[in-house]
Amino acid sequence: MQYNKKFKMKNNQLVIKTDILNCFGFDQTHKLSIDQAHNLLAIARNPWVSLYYDKKLPDQIKNIGDYAIGHAGLKYVDFQKRYGKKFKILLTTDKAKSVETAVKMADKGVSLFGKNVKIKLEVLTKDDTHPINNFVIEAAQILRSSEKKYCIWPIINYNEKDIIKLANIGVEVIRIMRGPIGCNGTIKEVPCLNHLGKIGIDLKIPIILEGGIGNDKQVYEALITPGIKAILINSSLFKPMDDETTIDPIYVMKTIRHAADLASKNKRYHPYSLNCCSISNQIEKLIQQE
Repeated sequence: MQYNKKFKMKNNQLVIKTDILNCFGFDQTHKLSIDQAHNLLAIARNPWVSLYYDKKLPDQIKNIGDYAIGHAGLKYVDFQKRYGKKFKILLTTDKAKSVETAVKMADKGVSLFGKNVKIKLEVLTKDDTHPINNFVIEAAQILRSSEKKYCIWPIINYNEKDIIKLANIGVEVIRIMRGPIGCNGTIKEVPCLNHLGKIGIDLKIPIILEGGIGNDKQVYEALITPGIKAILINSSLFKPMDDETTIDPIYVMKTIRHAADLASKNKRYHPYSLNCCSISNQIEKLIQQE
């Protein structure tokens, strides 16, 4: 595995600071109050709040209050008034479709939050289901150039060569798609989580698994795997029970938190050596005890 160590950033393994990251929905139907958004972060023990452009162009962002949390009308300025600056910022190049747009979004964020702000770099397909690896890598090269040296957390589809390219560029974290965005765990596009984790260990770079994580068993499967440091959960917090009802996002996050804690406790086991039904039963018992 060819890894150019001169680009290695210090303390990469400590940069995430949590095993669960979360966002606040992927479209206008995923509605939350400010308190619900805060509670999701608190239950996850997630110190990062993800900010979005939410259809605004970088030139339309004049101050930090113009950023959104999610896509259903919740504004960062209102969240900040209620909860202050206790959370760190992850700035998303929100649904960018080109390298140029992603770079402009990152530049705007750095101009407002400073050079140490973390950039969740994404360049997505037209249907918003997958990143475009070549575009993400090109944007990463620009954002890690000698003139910028931004702290970026790019997301790509699983591809070993592309993971190595990003590591050589000097990114802090690499986010890998488990499956298409919004598929709620029904499609898995990473053939072997153990191999993905080993790549992260060999490169000494944290791997975050996201996209297509649909339930507590998939959270457990990811976090029991050495080398996968965290998962990111979003649209599955809002998955429908039927045509008119969605599951309570707070309840879903509690099951995810319990799954992550069980994975941490049972890390010495192989993920497939424990029956998934047993994991679900353990999580259900923990929920009932609250």
